Amino acid sequence: MRPTGVPPFGDTKLMIQSDPLSTAHESRRPRSGPFASVLNLFSSVWLGVFWAVLLFIYCSIGSAVPQVRQLPQLEMTEFEWSHWWPFNVLIVLLCITLTVVTVRRIPLRLVNAECVDDPHRDHRSLHRQLLLFRH
Repeated sequence: MRPTGVPPFGDTKLMIQSDPLSTAHESRRPRSGPFASVLNLFSSVWLGVFWAVLLFIYCSIGSAVPQVRQLPQLEMTEFEWSHWWPFNVLIVLLCITLTVVTVRRIPLRLVNAECVDDPHRDHRSLHRQLLLFRH
């Protein structure tokens, strides 16, 4: 016999619910369909980090290695390099990912809106909270 409260070998439902990184709103997500898959993909913070790293590499190559953008196939100035379609695509993907992550990961509660300027609130305490990442 197994002790009370221990799930059987194949039952992972209890393990998934006890995951400290999962939040309550993740259980309400639609889990099927192409739109839900794309939305879940863009809800990843690591995808945003990936886009930021790619953008950094692209900008670094364009500004630090001028031989690349001066190839006969490209022949671009630094301004043209930073306004070319790959740069614009990376910026749009990064913005979409940041927006989706922000909307889906930060719960909309009054506690999270305390940064609104309140004339009766001591601004020094607000700045201390922001600096210490406390709520």
